[in-house]
Amino acid sequence: MPQTNEETEVFIVRIWREHSDVDDIPPLIRLVVEHVATDQRRYFDDLKKVPEFMAYMLKEIGWK
Repeated sequence: MPQTNEETEVFIVRIWREHSDVDDIPPLIRLVVEHVATDQRRYFDDLKKVPEFMAYMLKEIGWK
């Protein structure tokens, strides 16, 4: 595994399913993405929105 440095950013992505008490409702997918260096977290219910948050965080810390 490569060592981290100023050219490396680390994100932790957790994904889980939330089940409903109603049998006819399928489980919901939930996600949380954490930027390790800043400890910023964002919660999602749509996997497609995760890259937007990651790009936003990289821009905030000065990546181009």
